[in-house]
Amino acid sequence: MHEATLAANVLKIVSRAAAGKENRVARITVSVGELAGVMPAALIFAFNALKKETPLDRADLILIKEPVTACCDDCGTDYQPGPFPYHCPACGSRSFRITGGEEVRVKSMELKKEI
Repeated sequence: MHEATLAANVLKIVSRAAAGKENRVARITVSVGELAGVMPAALIFAFNALKKETPLDRADLILIKEPVTACCDDCGTDYQPGPFPYHCPACGSRSFRITGGEEVRVKSMELKKEI
């Protein structure tokens, strides 16, 4: 279950970024590419389990699905491929490079003032 490792990495990244801040982290937004092989429910479950008894214990995790993007090797068109097999919408070529949709990235964190 690599979602637990991803959740631990998200917690580590955000903890470092929030270190020394007076406000607590309320929300973390993470983009997950369609080809990243991540099960969203498993990532949220792992995050919620690992955040307990940490400074991020009240933070919510928001996931944003990022689409697959490709670039045609023949004509250079950037596009979002449809169902497999992929083909360029401009020239019909099936020769392409995946240019996005494989990543998992921390996009933002929202801080909230403690009352």
